[in-house]
This record gives sequence, C-alpha cells and structure tokens, in this order.
Amino acid sequence: MDTCQEVQSRLDLAPASQSVASADEAHLRNCPTCQAVVSRRQHFDAAVRRSLQNVPVPTDLRSRLLASVGEVTVSRPEDSRRSSTRSPSWQTWLATSAMLMAVACGAAFLLLPQAPHRLEFAELQATLQQQYAKPADWSSLPAATGLATSEIERELARLRLANPHGINLDQNPAVDAALFNFRHQRWTGVIIAIPNRLLHGGPTETTPQLYSQQRTFAWQSRSGNWTYVCYVHTGPPAGLMQSLFGGLA
Repeated sequence: MDTCQEVQSRLDLAPASQSVASADEAHLRNCPTCQAVVSRRQHFDAAVRRSLQNVPVPTDLRSRLLASVGEVTVSRPEDSRRSSTRSPSWQTWLATSAMLMAVACGAAFLLLPQAPHRLEFAELQATLQQQYAKPADWSSLPAATGLATSEIERELARLRLANPHGINLDQNPAVDAALFNFRHQRWTGVIIAIPNRLLHGGPTETTPQLYSQQRTFAWQSRSGNWTYVCYVHTGPPAGLMQSLFGGLA
C-alpha cells in the first residue's frame, strides 16, 4: 500500500486537468490527512489563478522596450577599443519582436475568462462532514443570493425546506452552494446543493447513495445540474431515504 508521501508526490506531479488515478482516489477517500493537504493546495492554486486574472499590461511597455533597444551598443571585434551607439542589428530586432510577442500572448491569456476551479467530490465530502454533519445554528450564514434554487425547492418539496443559506466551498467570497435545513415527519437535517459545474467525481445516480455509514447521503438532481448532499441529524437515515425514494442505490 502506498504511503501518504508517495500519493502526495504523484498528485504534485500530475497536471491539474488530469484525472486522479483510481488507486490514489481510493487512498484520498479514506485518508483525512491527504484530503486536507490536497484541499489546501487546491485553494492556493485557485487563489493564485484569481489574482492573475486582471493583471494589466503597462500601456507604455512597447515604447520602453524600443527605447532600451535603441540604446544597445554594438561593437565589432576590430574596433574593440572604440565603442559607439549604433542602430540595432536585425538579430536585436528579432529578439525584441519575440519578447513583445511573448508579452502579448501572456496578456491575452491573463485576460481570457478562467474556467471555474473544480473540486474533487471525495475531498469535499470530508470538509462538509466536519462542518455540517452535526446540528448547528446556521443563521449567521449569508442568504443564497445568485443561485437559482427554485428547481431544488420544487424537487425536494417533500422535505419542507427552510430558506436557503449560502456557503463557500473554495474560500472565495462568492456563494458557491446552498444549504437548506429540512424537516420531514420525524427526521431533521440539512441538504447542501452544489452546482455540478464545480465538481469532479460527484455522484451520477439520481437515487441516494449512503456514504461511509455516517448518516450521509448524496445523489444528483434529475436535471443533472446539482449534486445533493444530505446530513440526517435526527431519525434513522435509511428510513428517511426509503420514505422519500422507496430505496437506496
């Protein structure tokens, strides 16, 4: 079995766009230490990406570069004892053009809209478990503004959802997901609705799946737009899902 250090080293070397190997994914699913390490690194990468999105290119950059090139001194071997300012050679102009092209390409890349950072569902589960698996007062959380929650409220109407609160999943000030308190017969708990565009490796079934025997269920909305994570605070968890869905995946 691979050690935590070996798994973390492979994840460090893997491109961000590459899927996690099945063996490493299994390790992450069962290792809170590695989950925390990977989560911190992803948050750091996301913060760097956001900070570079709106870096302006100085308007006088081209003129400054050309002015610097104009001051280049070109000396011939036979005139080593004499130094004079001459017009730049074609090699110098070529190097300058390449530099300007690189700057322009870099600026264009930074100005392009960046795709949202996708969170690994297995890692996110560990974080949510720590924060929302037990009853608490969520009234200090902001309202879930900016999220189209009407679809969620219609689909989960039987749970008697309270007004949604907004939560952040990646330390970005913007609201990423919605948290609903619910009450259904003898059961209470919370439902967290996460946009699927923010997730990688989330559930694909529309019937709840029980995770880790921890009173936690997750499933996908019928539209495929949301992932629901349910934490049952009171009442038998399996009984709630059977009451709502008639069974489990």
